[in-house]
Amino acid sequence: MILSLGTAQLGLKYGIANRVGMLSTRQAFEILDAAWRNDIHALDTAPSYGKSEERIGKYLRRHPSHDFHVTTKISVLDGTHIDTTSGESKKRLGKIDSILYHCLGCDEQAINTLDPRYADGISLYNKREISFTHQGFKSYQMPYSALDQRNDFAIKYISAIGIKVQARSLLLQGLVAFEPEDCPIVGAAPYLEKLRKIASDYSMNIIELCVRWVWELPISVAIVGAETVKQVEQIAEYYSRGLLPRPLAKRVYKVGDRKENIPEMAISPRMWGAHYDFTFKEQGDG
Repeated sequence: MILSLGTAQLGLKYGIANRVGMLSTRQAFEILDAAWRNDIHALDTAPSYGKSEERIGKYLRRHPSHDFHVTTKISVLDGTHIDTTSGESKKRLGKIDSILYHCLGCDEQAINTLDPRYADGISLYNKREISFTHQGFKSYQMPYSALDQRNDFAIKYISAIGIKVQARSLLLQGLVAFEPEDCPIVGAAPYLEKLRKIASDYSMNIIELCVRWVWELPISVAIVGAETVKQVEQIAEYYSRGLLPRPLAKRVYKVGDRKENIPEMAISPRMWGAHYDFTFKEQGDG
């Protein structure tokens, strides 16, 4: 498994907890520097991420030795315009190593039109969408987090038949960093409180728990966003610690969606209705 930097926050006011607003180009470059320095050598971007592709392209031209693996997601309702859109992305980025269809709002018919000859994979949301998808794709990108375990079986199945799985939304756009009493999403606070208690019992914070949770399933790429150099360093360090202790993981499974039927609104950023700002509060290890 490799760690990939999600880059929506490099080009948008993104994330539900943002307190810094739109990053400058200098700040974006500092984050990319920190990612490369901390062995995060893959980037996940999209034309819909505002200035993200443009800024990544400028950075790569300035730092040709930083050969990030760049994946971009093309938002289409069918596959007919992907060549034009991906061509525009390549002009901005300078290179593209992998293209994914991004199926936001695609129905069954639209998903069926997406041709794996023109993209390496597809970004989906649930196992129902997977059932509509052509089996020729090399990779699927799906949401996955300590609180959102709805796709666990699908992830195991996809991996077992040789398709790579990319996991996103590990931190739920920074929602997991909110103190429960400050949580802006109705219904999420009780579950955040439970995760915090579990993490505290094992002398870690909730961010470490949620980053390391990705080791629970056969994931090929784990995508995590960050807005500061310190956050990049922190995420890389947590990720490097590997699997969570088994007693802790068992407790998390009891909190996750499969056991407690968490309301979808509490764990689905696409339902929150807007692009929010993104960051998380610095926390201690206790």
